[in-house]
Amino acid sequence: KIKTHNKQVIYHVVRLTDNVTNGIFVNMR
Repeated sequence: KIKTHNKQVIYHVVRLTDNVTNGIFVNMR
């Protein structure tokens, strides 16, 4: 259960970071 939970948290963090990075790149253009 803990491992699965950690995987979900990591997945969400990666998604969030990816969205923020994409937003920054779009704003830089």
